[in-house]
Parts: sequence; C-alpha cells; structure tokens
Amino acid sequence: MVVVTIIAVVSALVLPSMVQVIRERHTQQTAISVLDIVRETRSRAMYRGTSHSLVFETVGATLRMHTYEGTSSSCRLSRFGGGTFDAAQRIYSLDLTTATYTRDSIVAEVNTTARESYLQICFTPLGVTFFSRSPIPDGTAPAAVWTNDSSTLGTGSFSVDVFRVTSGTDLGVRRRIVIPLSGMPRMRS
Repeated sequence: MVVVTIIAVVSALVLPSMVQVIRERHTQQTAISVLDIVRETRSRAMYRGTSHSLVFETVGATLRMHTYEGTSSSCRLSRFGGGTFDAAQRIYSLDLTTATYTRDSIVAEVNTTARESYLQICFTPLGVTFFSRSPIPDGTAPAAVWTNDSSTLGTGSFSVDVFRVTSGTDLGVRRRIVIPLSGMPRMRS
C-alpha cells in the first residue's frame, strides 16, 4: 500500500508538468510546419523555374496558408492557381484552424507594421521576394500592387508568431518564423 501511495503522489506531481511539455512540443511542431511550408515554397520556385505564391489568410485568431505555382518566372506576369485560387490547384496547404491545432489552443499571426487579415508573398526563381497586402488572384492586377520595398515593413521582413492562448492569455513560449525579403526563412523562439 505504501508503494502504491508513493507512486500515486509522484504521478500527481509530475502529470501537470508532463502535459505542459507535450503542449509546448505541439507548439514547436506547428512552428516547424509553418517554417517548412515557407521554405518549401521558396525552394520549389527556384528549382521549378516559376514564381510561387504563398497566401496567408487570417481566420479568427489564426492562419491558413496555401501555396500556388505561377505560370511565369515573374510574379507580375504569373497566374496563380488557374487565376481563381482554386483549392484543387494548391500545391501545399497548412490550416491552423483544424482540430489538430485548436485542441491545444495553438494560434498563429502574421506580424507586419499593421495586423493584416491577408498577405500574399511571391517567390521568384532567382530568390527575389515580392508581396501584396491585397488579393492578386489572376496576375492581371497592375504591377504596382506587387512590391519588394522593405521600408514599408519597418523591419525589412515578415514574421509569423506561433503560440498558445487560453482565455486571451499567451501561454508558453512564442515561436517566431522570420521571412526576410532577401533570404531564407528561419525560426526564433
């Protein structure tokens, strides 16, 4: 009986910290998934020789990310996803609003100079990055809509924060994925 009691007490003490470790691990894995889709989109543009568009859409408190292949090496001339952002034309998708992520209260947000509900980043085969804060579904928008002017960002890069929230309070460590306009994305915590 004494041994069983000791095991029960130790388990009761250790269980909350184990749950915390598991939730932090899920947050880390989610951040890695976000980083992977950004890196893969950029790499795919380089090896396929066509521009690729990565669309960030805010849904509630978190993100959906979708990648589309362009029809040209230029962001300004390409049509992405057949021109309609059709779900069947997506190359990669990451939906952080699904139960897989919401059960651990994991959210993600894009950080720019202003909180935005929509952001489209275009990677060219030469590694140049352009962005637009308004939808450009068919490549027919004026060329001025795409820009790579880092001064409009303040920091010269975009970032995506992945973290857990319960009752409006941040829990655990924020993972930040930095997407510079001139280089490979990376993660900071």
